[in-house]
Amino acid sequence: MTTPAQKLIVQGNLDAGKDPDNGMSHSGQLAIKGNAPQIDFIDTDHNDWAIHVNEGKMYFISQPWDYSAPDYPQLT
Repeated sequence: MTTPAQKLIVQGNLDAGKDPDNGMSHSGQLAIKGNAPQIDFIDTDHNDWAIHVNEGKMYFISQPWDYSAPDYPQLT
């Protein structure tokens, strides 16, 4: 568990340690790899958010999830 005073700093050079599965022309400094990678943003005062990637689409999701809604936000 982290405290509010802690933070993650990722520093590196362009294409340093590029993952062989990375389809980008140039790699970044951080990669999250999986069949449906997701970053969760947990707001202790308000609703939580996530960035989720699956089946070639990127989703920005807020809690509570309602992925059946016709206006479900996604980027393609």
